[in-house]
Amino acid sequence: MDPYSETSDLVDISRFDTHGLGANYKLRRHKFEHLADTGCHKARSDWVNHIGPLTEFGGCNHINGNFSAVVLPLCRPDRLELVAYVLECKLKKAIGRVDANNKVAFLHDSVLEAENTSPESEAQAEAGLRLLYERCISRLLQVDEVCAKRIAKTWKNAIETTTKDKNVDFQSIENYLEFRMIDTGAPFVEALMLFGLGMTLSPQEDADLGHVIRPCFAALALTNDYFSFDREMEEVDTSTLINSVAIVMRIQSLDIPTAKTIINETIQKYEREFLRRIDQYKQQKGPISNKIEQYMEAMTYQIQNCC
Repeated sequence: MDPYSETSDLVDISRFDTHGLGANYKLRRHKFEHLADTGCHKARSDWVNHIGPLTEFGGCNHINGNFSAVVLPLCRPDRLELVAYVLECKLKKAIGRVDANNKVAFLHDSVLEAENTSPESEAQAEAGLRLLYERCISRLLQVDEVCAKRIAKTWKNAIETTTKDKNVDFQSIENYLEFRMIDTGAPFVEALMLFGLGMTLSPQEDADLGHVIRPCFAALALTNDYFSFDREMEEVDTSTLINSVAIVMRIQSLDIPTAKTIINETIQKYEREFLRRIDQYKQQKGPISNKIEQYMEAMTYQIQNCC
């Protein structure tokens, strides 16, 4: 019997070209996806009203699934709309700043260029970003104060990390991952996942599970790089591009296909390590609680969604 069939269905992944990634991982799709779509549409409407026009498709995808519906398929239905709203905004890289290239917002790691780049429009966009951020946090706090504070903390950390380290010349993938795991929003999405589950972790559980999920964060960060590289390369020269594929190219003097192969293999290594650490945790802890079992299961569903 499928213990998670109440909120989601398993999806046949054979029709997707995953480039060999996500092996031994399952993909699920939320049964209440329409709630996620509603959250996305509301967020996009607020974005247009308070910040400016959108040029990206966003989280709604009726063919392959709403982003929130497939990355967080175990989310409680009564919290899914709000979770999707927050993920659609995804302001972590833009709160409180408009950079010199007039990049005023990031939505699913895609840059949204402002059509009107006058000082007045930039000020309006920055004020709008702040408004939507505060609106997100306020709504989260009203529903679940403990989980909301964790989201706010990871969100703030992501913004600070991106702002501080975005111009670092990384000399190894390991050093880059210390930045990219936070920059890509992995801890932020994990915090939203906990909110969606209505779940809190004790300090000891948090510490123990932090070790377990670290390879998951690494795999998610590199997978994001792997699939976004071609698009990013059209916008930024590889000599300055902050992407693991470009970094490997620079460090090892490799061509694009070879560098992408190395990153693909590195992702698969982290995916296998994540499953190994889950098994190790279960063996060391003995019978684990239903809560921790659900937490680990929910984290695994993020892997296949990124492929």
